[in-house]
Amino acid sequence: VSFNAAEYIVDFGALTIIEKNSSVKRKLKFEKLAPKWEFWDEDFEWKPFNSAGSEALQSAFEYGNSLVTLKVDGIEDDLFLVDFDTMLLTEVTGRNKVCIQRHPPLPTQPLQLTFSVYAEGLSRGCQEAIQLLAETINKRTVEKEISLNVFHHLSGKELMKEARQYCISVAECSNDSSTLIVKGAKGYVQSVVVKLLESTSNLAAVGGRGREQVGEKAVMKGTEEWEKVCKVLHKTLPFARVVRVDRIENQLLKQRYSSARQRMHILNRGVINEKTLFHGTRETPPAKIYKSAQGFDFRLAREGVWGRGTYFAENASYSDSGYAHRTEDGTGSKQLLLAKVLTGEACHMHRPNRELNLPPIRGQMHPRAPSTSTGTNTHHTLFHDHDIELRYDSIASELKGSRIYIIYDFDQAYPEYLITYINI
Repeated sequence: VSFNAAEYIVDFGALTIIEKNSSVKRKLKFEKLAPKWEFWDEDFEWKPFNSAGSEALQSAFEYGNSLVTLKVDGIEDDLFLVDFDTMLLTEVTGRNKVCIQRHPPLPTQPLQLTFSVYAEGLSRGCQEAIQLLAETINKRTVEKEISLNVFHHLSGKELMKEARQYCISVAECSNDSSTLIVKGAKGYVQSVVVKLLESTSNLAAVGGRGREQVGEKAVMKGTEEWEKVCKVLHKTLPFARVVRVDRIENQLLKQRYSSARQRMHILNRGVINEKTLFHGTRETPPAKIYKSAQGFDFRLAREGVWGRGTYFAENASYSDSGYAHRTEDGTGSKQLLLAKVLTGEACHMHRPNRELNLPPIRGQMHPRAPSTSTGTNTHHTLFHDHDIELRYDSIASELKGSRIYIIYDFDQAYPEYLITYINI
């Protein structure tokens, strides 16, 4: 080996190191480093367990124990169930879950699912029964190729580790390292893929980057970006004077929106119908939406014409009339959020229904309001064999001369811009 501009000969058997030029021999000391364990805390950071906690987790891993007593995030010692497949701690008393990791990482093993069949009777009859069972399993098994690109650039090994908690097989394609082969029961594989999209999106959103950037950045007046935003506002508010345009930055909300977009793309066979729409927050400061972890949280909103959801409008004039937030600086300025919204397969409803808390099931007429799909995909399920039942992604209607959309999923909208303006 070479270091410090000199060459050395290492004898690991005798634990000695000899410098080539001077023949000076020195003894080596071998010291095994104890693995370090960490947990994901509420500040979105990995924090180390104390030495006792690391030793307890390492001992549980080596001896196959599922119960450990630990101190997590300053809380007194508590009893946890530990799952080394999913790397999760579950508090026995409160059922809170905590993500954990080890340095160096645990060795990963491919998922293997085996079972035995016992049959009694005539030899030929047993063989036929086992063969029939194998054929039945094969008929109900589906194998799909999925690109790694949709999983936020996580590696195949990271994804396979995440998939071990589900009863499906995930393996890398032999001739294409960017493709995974997913195999499992029909009607279940796609559900697992959607769950993996959500979980890996959260991992990518919080993994290894520390605190996420949250806030707003002023868009420079006269730039192409400024003009683009003003053009959308002036389409129905031609006399509004734009005072300021801020681009919203919230990486967690972006990742959640991206996950919802990918999920909708899969379930709707490419139909997402992403739109740029306005939203007024009334008395609520817009920052409470774009600086939160939930974004457009309709649980805090008033009940609307189509129940408790998040309402968006194509026309700025609709959101301006009674919904815009008035600033407290005494200038008479108003504020609207300009958002990206995934309307997907929208259900057009002609009559109000304040009891709604989610869209109706596709292919069914709602009992209180006739509906028709405004999307381009008329199928109400994902596959041709109709193995998954889906609801519409949004409600669409017309109010005060504007098309409006209502969504019932936080992650289907991202607040992209905050517009501050004055009506002249």
